[in-house]
Amino acid sequence: MLRSLSAPVAFILVALLLPACTTPVTGSGDSGADVAELQKEIAGLKREIAILNRRLDALTSARKPQKRQSVTFAGNPMLGSKSAKIAMIEFSDYQCPFCKRFHEHTFEQIKRAYVDSGRMLYVYRDYPLPNHRQAPMAAVAANCAGKQGAYWAMQRALFGPGARLQKDFYLASARELKLNLARFERCLSDPNQMNEVMRDARYGSSLGIRGTPAFFIGRIEGEKIVDVSVVVGAQPYQAFSRAIDQALQRLK
Repeated sequence: MLRSLSAPVAFILVALLLPACTTPVTGSGDSGADVAELQKEIAGLKREIAILNRRLDALTSARKPQKRQSVTFAGNPMLGSKSAKIAMIEFSDYQCPFCKRFHEHTFEQIKRAYVDSGRMLYVYRDYPLPNHRQAPMAAVAANCAGKQGAYWAMQRALFGPGARLQKDFYLASARELKLNLARFERCLSDPNQMNEVMRDARYGSSLGIRGTPAFFIGRIEGEKIVDVSVVVGAQPYQAFSRAIDQALQRLK
């Protein structure tokens, strides 16, 4: 994720962008004019860095999903109580390292605090990125496991350590989960399963998603959420708790 350049980073860039090798300024031989000229060059570079920061911020904002009036569930896998008043919908990619990081480090905290307590419904939707060739089939494998009641267990395997996004891993995982292997393998080759994954991806694109993971949080209204806020990327737990708490607060 793009971020503004901090003062230490700016200092490093100043050092790297100087047109020649430099030595630390000491009081032993440099004239005041040399020091003044160096300070002038540094001030100019800092101004250029400030301009770059503004451009990076604008680019980051342009890449964020649009804040929408509503986002639908569309029959996708859900965790949590049906009596929950708000939901978080994740659009994710099994080949994305940032999605993996979210599920390894943050998801369980959110689940314990908000889903297991019945305060929030969690919905997972697929968004395989075009350059991630293995991601669509991994999504199909999760959906096929879901046909036998093991969606979340397969998801944990796909985001887990040592996961390999290829058919032998899907079959080995299905075997470990004690699924009907013949039924699972037929499902993997069913074109309707891939069509479903790509429908999710097209819908995600219509929301303005260009990267994963992307999260939409809002009040449940039928089979969708409204009054939607957006969290982009594998943010720390605090970023999610803040957005979720704000959604809960709006219910009052």
